[in-house]
Amino acid sequence: MRSSAAGLSFREMMAGGFAIGETDPIAGARKGRAAAQALELHVAVVIGSVATFAADADHRGRLEGHIRFSPLGGDLSSSDGLVQLFSRSVAGQSKRMIYQLAVNSPRGPLYFAGEKHVGDQSLLHAWQETTTLFCRMHEGSSTEGAVIGAGVLRLSAWQFARQLGSFRSPGASAGAGALAMARFGRFFAGELIDTYF
Repeated sequence: MRSSAAGLSFREMMAGGFAIGETDPIAGARKGRAAAQALELHVAVVIGSVATFAADADHRGRLEGHIRFSPLGGDLSSSDGLVQLFSRSVAGQSKRMIYQLAVNSPRGPLYFAGEKHVGDQSLLHAWQETTTLFCRMHEGSSTEGAVIGAGVLRLSAWQFARQLGSFRSPGASAGAGALAMARFGRFFAGELIDTYF
């Protein structure tokens, strides 16, 4: 595989308070914590070509995985999702990291939609902003459906360490894979610098 076409994947797990019946993530997180109801997001971020991903203004990749939340039936499987890193959909708006996942549940199809708000505050808040996901669960197969629950998920320091160890470049040679990972590292660092400086 040519190094310019090499992709990569990595795993990410976030968890936090989430409540059915809430539409505001902060209120849902508070209510979920009080009831000891945590939603877990277990996903793999898959980028087909790091070069194409970095050149795309929306920095899109594929999201695969499942959601674990007892009030909705436990493990909710999915193979269809979208991730966008450091996307700015509206001029002047802070950047977003967008996580969306269509899932199957006993009550029918649901759509998970989350955002990390990056650059809303100063560099001192970079860790908090890049590891905090404000999310909602919608009825149906898109964000057009009614919101049935909301909450806030976080990536812990321990999970972040595990995430760093999960980086792979499937199908690429060792050299091409190393270049793809280095290119992604430069992209991520460059976006942080652009965002906070």
